[in-house]
Amino acid sequence: MLNLTERLINASPNSSLFVYNPNIDVSLTSQLKPLSCEEIVLYYASINHKVSATSSKIYYYKPLDCYFSPFLTYGNIKLSPNISIFATWPKRNCVCSTKECRASCYAEKDLRNPDPVFKRAITTYLIHNDPEFLFSCIDDQLSRKTTDYSRLNEAGDFSSQRDIDFWTWIAKRHDETRFYGYTRTESIFDFSKFLALNNTNLVNSFIEFRGHRYNNFGQEEFIQALSALTGIAICPNYNPLDLASNGKPRLYHCGSECHACMYARNMLFRQH
Repeated sequence: MLNLTERLINASPNSSLFVYNPNIDVSLTSQLKPLSCEEIVLYYASINHKVSATSSKIYYYKPLDCYFSPFLTYGNIKLSPNISIFATWPKRNCVCSTKECRASCYAEKDLRNPDPVFKRAITTYLIHNDPEFLFSCIDDQLSRKTTDYSRLNEAGDFSSQRDIDFWTWIAKRHDETRFYGYTRTESIFDFSKFLALNNTNLVNSFIEFRGHRYNNFGQEEFIQALSALTGIAICPNYNPLDLASNGKPRLYHCGSECHACMYARNMLFRQH
């Protein structure tokens, strides 16, 4: 019998729209097909049906007659509180992922907790099926609380040209915030309008150099060699020679102690 985490991790966000079946196992514990994001959203709606708005659930979604929490979060263990964060479903929403990044996907670990499961399923569902509603909510949230930076796809990646157009519209309306992210999709989508704005940046997750393509992350020896070859800077985090008082590699907060990824088009990262 598959547990909830195993079924969610294998779920596809791009399946055809799930049609509600009253016989579906809403306990999410039997050996059914892997749950799609649509199914998770419908399960969320079923347990929040006709629940009134609260301080944490403020956006009413009429098609499912339920309220959603704000879609942006603020800060985490690596990102400063002055960064708003948008995340979708990891791995399955990464159309250009590689074997190496799928094997070491850090964002997948968050799916062991219910809140990010629901939030990432909902954002993935909406950006594919109702981007106009999602746009209105994020536009409202950024208007209510301005942040210096906004991290796009902290989990997941751009999965269509419409995704890029979506964030181009948002960035145009909120030029007081700098929008940045990491992507493997620059070779298949057109980011020219997004990157033409003065408040945007993308770090290419592939390093193209002298006809070769490299991942921009890896073990210490690999990234040191790639940095020496290309001249690309290495993120200061997880440096085995830069230890904190607890004896572990020092962790610098993006947005306060380091701003490299908000401006540099290429960076290298130690795998952790």
